[in-house]
Amino acid sequence: MLRRKTGKTRTQFFILRETYFVRSTFVTLLLLLAFCVNGQQQIKYYDFYWKPCTVANARFYSTLEKTDSGWFRNDFYINSGTLQMQGLFEDEACKVRNGYFLYVYPNQRVQTASHYIHGNLDGVYVSFYQNGMMSDSGFYENGRAVGSRMSWHRNGYLSDSVSHNNDSLDTDIGFFDDGQLAHAGLLLPGKQTGKWKYYHHNGQLSALEVYEDGKAISKSFFKEDGAALTD
Repeated sequence: MLRRKTGKTRTQFFILRETYFVRSTFVTLLLLLAFCVNGQQQIKYYDFYWKPCTVANARFYSTLEKTDSGWFRNDFYINSGTLQMQGLFEDEACKVRNGYFLYVYPNQRVQTASHYIHGNLDGVYVSFYQNGMMSDSGFYENGRAVGSRMSWHRNGYLSDSVSHNNDSLDTDIGFFDDGQLAHAGLLLPGKQTGKWKYYHHNGQLSALEVYEDGKAISKSFFKEDGAALTD
């Protein structure tokens, strides 16, 4: 029986290192963008569902300015006046992302940090829980995830790990929030392929599924004591 024995210490060190890198990098880049701003600033107000509204009904407001690199937008929580989003768009309608983007929780902790080229994710992507723990990380090229990716439970334990085997095949291993193995299988590319095993929290096999081109061709299920389920 495979178990994930790595404790919180290594994960928390990785989280702190990545958090410092992301925050310092984005602060530098966004300051550089701010110095490029020129032209007249537009201000708009939005309700809870991000629909345009009056100031009286607003939950957010945004500023938009034309720069040499595109349209630089800042969104703010109207009650606190603190940042909710900051990023660069290709178009005035803010439909095509083309630059660095930062999303922030109301408590001003980073929610996501990413980079886009012509609307597609490109480069490092990281996200965090509101308590500051990292929740997801990966690397993208032209909108497609490449290489290894990792995600974590809110308590800091690893929840999912995708390891890059070759140009097309990845290994996906998932864990419960105490480190116990939850599932394991192969991705080709991004689709489930071959045998996938799922486990009960006590370590017993809960399901065995076989996939071809992302479609399940057979499934078997088991009780926590190992007995087969017919239904």
